[in-house]
Amino acid sequence: MQRWPGLVPAGWLLAACSAAPPAGDAGPPGRDAPAGGGAVCGAPVEDPGAGLVFGTSRGALFAGFTLPTCDGVPYAFYDDANCPANYTLTVVSIGALWCGPCQMESALLTDRVTNAYVDAGVRVLQILVDGDTPGSPLRPAQCAEWVATYGLVNPELMDPGGAATNAFFPDGTLPSTVIVDRDGIIRFYENGASMGLVTLTAAIESLLCEADADCAGGERCDRGLCVPPR
Repeated sequence: MQRWPGLVPAGWLLAACSAAPPAGDAGPPGRDAPAGGGAVCGAPVEDPGAGLVFGTSRGALFAGFTLPTCDGVPYAFYDDANCPANYTLTVVSIGALWCGPCQMESALLTDRVTNAYVDAGVRVLQILVDGDTPGSPLRPAQCAEWVATYGLVNPELMDPGGAATNAFFPDGTLPSTVIVDRDGIIRFYENGASMGLVTLTAAIESLLCEADADCAGGERCDRGLCVPPR
């Protein structure tokens, strides 16, 4: 189900904005975690007895957030109005203005992810946590300039200092990327550069499907998304 050319300029293959090495965590959630959720984009309900608990690792429930856009409008992750009717996945990209790899990935995000997978029901969100230097204030005007510079068409959100998202970059390494499925389950988590978005798009491809044969590990295809067997 490849949707974009696989050629990546060598200049994009950068390490993360930290001494920590990039770490990927792709694949289906734990087999003991049944699908949660309810409405198209409704918040999942924690159920420890069924293996459904909030966390940051693959297979955990994503807690969600309400954050302002560049122009100050609140954006709620689990709001049906913010999800497409054919919703399958949400890509959450976390970055900062000072982060070189974040800049590189943002330049590719619209063409290789947002527009490439919109017909498959994939929603893309990007969250900025810092200004021009680590820990510096992020101003709405800077957020808007970032969107214009990189031609972003996804919702751009602000989380100054990473108050809502720093659990996904605990050592300060950016960018961080999370894929959450329509049941609120984390299916992929990568802390560090996504190698020209190659690892991210590969993870998306592994989760989308048209038939059961497109899914690995005994998963089945349910409305365009590979899910664990029930």
